[in-house]
Amino acid sequence: MRRYESLDSIRGIAALAVVFSHMFIVFPAFYSALSLQQNNQLIVDLLAFTPLHLLWSGHEAVVLFFILSGFVLSLPYLNNRKLVYTNYIVQRVFRIYIPYIVIILFSIILQSFLYTPGGIAGLSKWFNWMWMLPLSPGLFSHFLFMSGELTHNYNTASWSLVHEMRISLVFPFIVLLIRRKNLLFDLGLLGLVFAGRYALPIDLPYKINDTFYYALFFVIGAVLAKHREALGILFLKTGTYFKISLFAIALLLYNWHWNFGMVLPADSPLHQLFADRIIGDIAIGIGACIFFLFAIHSAWTEKILTHRIPMFLGKVSYSLYLVHPVVILALFYSLHAWVHPLLIFAMVPFVSLAIATVYHYSVEVTAMKTGKLLTSKKAPKISKGFEAQKY
Repeated sequence: MRRYESLDSIRGIAALAVVFSHMFIVFPAFYSALSLQQNNQLIVDLLAFTPLHLLWSGHEAVVLFFILSGFVLSLPYLNNRKLVYTNYIVQRVFRIYIPYIVIILFSIILQSFLYTPGGIAGLSKWFNWMWMLPLSPGLFSHFLFMSGELTHNYNTASWSLVHEMRISLVFPFIVLLIRRKNLLFDLGLLGLVFAGRYALPIDLPYKINDTFYYALFFVIGAVLAKHREALGILFLKTGTYFKISLFAIALLLYNWHWNFGMVLPADSPLHQLFADRIIGDIAIGIGACIFFLFAIHSAWTEKILTHRIPMFLGKVSYSLYLVHPVVILALFYSLHAWVHPLLIFAMVPFVSLAIATVYHYSVEVTAMKTGKLLTSKKAPKISKGFEAQKY
């Protein structure tokens, strides 16, 4: 099975955008911008309500992650590999859960040494709500069993991993369902998954409604993977100007909520259109799918994405996603009394990348190797299939 190294790089770039997003919203002005309301600070409004927001497009990156997971996880089964479910689950647990729970434990330890009750004056509510709750058996059980509740307290990025793990439990069966069906069935399944979230009671516990919602993007990824070659044939037939236009459209769709915020009045119908979450997420998803087509079918895009820098980001992307919230907390709490907040802000990406590199090789790789070792004797082909894309 072909390894799409360019997709690893996209994941790395998106993970870095999440880091920048969380760096920015440490400050109240940027945190308030998330409500899509201007605050009359030019630098904030320029970075938030223009295409410059792509630099710190955190929510958009998570939607991309879900689609990418669906794409990559479906490839072995779309290539007619046999499903050995127990092996698959063991590998997913060691791939996602073990690195996740280790960083939670690190966060708990750091909280006990660094946290100052009341937080840090001048920083956003988003920052000061982290580490606010003291450790208790009930709180720890939420993280241990990935309930989806109170995820912000120890690792604000962990909310998405809850949905990733849950959807992973049933996802192979969804892929087997669509593997031999036609496009009409695939589109119907997308509609069914989308409607399923709204057929449920709205007050289900443990963010179950959100799990159904984000399952849609996994299925989008699987459908894209299934039709990737047919779409590639169409893509390669288009001319240069069409490709440039298509890429520009993808950027606009991916940045849906933010492109025109400085020119649209807050009470205009168009402002409400761009503020709508569901419409926005669908637009983000379409933009991400177009990016994937460029990544796997455009020679010049693939050449850029397979440069050693984006490849390195892709390699450590999961560790970077996991460790950076804890790095932000540790740096600000340990240094804020002596170092200007903007200097701490500038330190975050470098320290996060350094620690993510160590974490990748010491925790993440060890966990993946353990998972493959536990399943290798039972299903070597399945192990190889997942190693091919390592996600």
